[in-house]
Amino acid sequence: MRLAAASKQEAPEPPIMRPQRRQVLVLLDMNGTVLVRSKKRLGRAPDAKLNDVNYYLREHASALVDRLLSNVSVVLAFYTSMRESSARPAITALSGGRDVELYEREFNKVDPLGENHWDTMRDLEKIWGTLGKAGAGFDATNTIVVEDTERKMREHPHNVIVVPSFTEDMVGLDDALRPLAGFLEALLAAEGDVRDFLVTRVFAGESQQRPASAQKKSRKPKRPSKPDRVRSWQERNSSQHHHHHPE
Repeated sequence: MRLAAASKQEAPEPPIMRPQRRQVLVLLDMNGTVLVRSKKRLGRAPDAKLNDVNYYLREHASALVDRLLSNVSVVLAFYTSMRESSARPAITALSGGRDVELYEREFNKVDPLGENHWDTMRDLEKIWGTLGKAGAGFDATNTIVVEDTERKMREHPHNVIVVPSFTEDMVGLDDALRPLAGFLEALLAAEGDVRDFLVTRVFAGESQQRPASAQKKSRKPKRPSKPDRVRSWQERNSSQHHHHHPE
């Protein structure tokens, strides 16, 4: 009796199997999407400043970041072709000082069809394959990029939400990010591959743009206009002027 009681007490309970919550990697482009940088004062005090460059956040940008950080289904990171030192003041302003992953210039690659030698494309494979960072292990089924420059995402046209570019003359007047929050929530609530959602639904803020799928079909490759297109990314990066910080 005593042995049987002990055995009954020591028997492990069967584990409770809970469905694993799907997580989506959301990569927010910075300059032109959630902020604009300018050496001019644009009607109000800047939200951040680095040397002589003012940073103006897009209306509703901080609220959008807060909602994404509060959503347990989201892994949020900022994605930029700026250098980290240029991006950090904006991240602090956007996140209220909270720690948010940054993928900066080295996570972009040269755009062989770019009109300028500093033009870049998004390198999602590098983000997914870099261990120790937020995007490790994600893939095309669960990654969303919010971006104002569609050509940067032509390798993954169904992983991007294209928003109108935020420019100096729009500071204080823009409302594009308000409907974006609702669009993202609907996408995050959908089951399965994020590309299935983005193939069939277009963000309303893209009113002047065709769906990415249509652009992919009709796009004709453009020949590089300069012979230096064949230079390596490292050579191009090192040859840039220090005062120029492309996004």
